[in-house]
Amino acid sequence: MYDAGPTPPRSPYADEPRERGSSAGAWAAAALVLALGALVFAVLSHLRITELEDRVASLEEERGGLSDTTSAASPPPPTFVTTSPEEFGQPPDPDAARSDVVAAFSAVYDPNVGVETRLQLVDDVTGVAAAIRQAAAGPNGAVVATVTASVIDVQFLSPTRARVGYSLIVPGREPLSGRVGEARVAAGAWKVTRSTVCTDLLVVGGACG
Repeated sequence: MYDAGPTPPRSPYADEPRERGSSAGAWAAAALVLALGALVFAVLSHLRITELEDRVASLEEERGGLSDTTSAASPPPPTFVTTSPEEFGQPPDPDAARSDVVAAFSAVYDPNVGVETRLQLVDDVTGVAAAIRQAAAGPNGAVVATVTASVIDVQFLSPTRARVGYSLIVPGREPLSGRVGEARVAAGAWKVTRSTVCTDLLVVGGACG
């Protein structure tokens, strides 16, 4: 039998190409995985950034719309206008004017005050003196000689006119309440209007004509 002789020793580099091929394949696969992972990450990052930008844009639009709506719905700031008492139908000094009106009514309807003084507190004396004399000489002369007026309320219609609520007081009788007359500024003073005096004189028999 042929003796082939001893088996030659195996070279340590006999499998090197195969091992190198396997290693290279593994590295290539790993590189591919990394590349795919990077691509996926980039795509996802881009999608997130885009979504975030869209969200920010949407919030800005909502904020802008809310701002426009708020500004349109909000009323303008109030303006403060300084006014004087005259613009509200009041004289410059309402308390003093009220006192003057009460004083004028009290004097005109005071039988103890002389007729000439009383006429000075009437804005128009046309026919008033004659009406006073007529009433005093008539059947109600006793009433005319004792009647007085009590002012209940003064309401200013303007700086120079006032509506006056008053009662006529006759001793021993029920007051004639609910009377309404007027006063106005004439010749720089508050005076009882002629129509007020003449209306009351007519009740007791005196006509101003």
